[in-house]
Amino acid sequence: MATPGITRVFQSTREAAGRASREVAPDSRRFIVVHGLPRSALPADVRRACLKAKVDVASVSIDYFRLLPTQKAFIELHSPLYLQSSLKNLKNAVVGGSQIYSYPSQDPTGGRPDRTRGIKGRAEAAERGIITGNGPAGGLTSQGKNVVMSGLPGRMTAEALREFLKGYKLAGSEGGKKEVVKMDVGVYQKLAFTSRHLVRTASISEAHRLVRTLHMTFFRPEVYHHLYPLRARVVY
Repeated sequence: MATPGITRVFQSTREAAGRASREVAPDSRRFIVVHGLPRSALPADVRRACLKAKVDVASVSIDYFRLLPTQKAFIELHSPLYLQSSLKNLKNAVVGGSQIYSYPSQDPTGGRPDRTRGIKGRAEAAERGIITGNGPAGGLTSQGKNVVMSGLPGRMTAEALREFLKGYKLAGSEGGKKEVVKMDVGVYQKLAFTSRHLVRTASISEAHRLVRTLHMTFFRPEVYHHLYPLRARVVY
């Protein structure tokens, strides 16, 4: 049986280790979360603000909730050694006329599901609700090439949308099919009037062309008139 003196030594050792881990943890982080961005802000806008503030960044990702921008972004630094100086330099930074607020962050991609690569993996993930559109870049890969389309008929299938988008260069996939995944698949979506689809284009420029030509137009107006107004947005 341990004596009171030995017990106190062990407790002191554990408390000291806890204090040390809390003191070291902030310095081990190399991510910064930025709040207060305009909803229209792009990664390039955040990069320009960082360049002006003399902050060298490795990557920038816009944060999303259900593929809608949350007015936050995650900045990845090359090393945790630059964390404190970067936070200091970003103190009065401005993006799109709005002052931003920066805080240290853990890796925002921690715990992301693995089975979201390739057309089969993304389709299976959508079926199971794994692709939620949450987190940096909406939890997706190929930043800037993904387009989310909403306002489409509720019963529209991915195959039907591929046919509708045959005039656009979509990402190639197995069997020569183009990559389109229906989102929010489930019991309630089967009863919904409209649907959302994730479209992965062949390039960033093609993603922008798709958005320019289809956003705020109507889906097959010769058939449905003004019943289905479309929304299209690039996910960064």
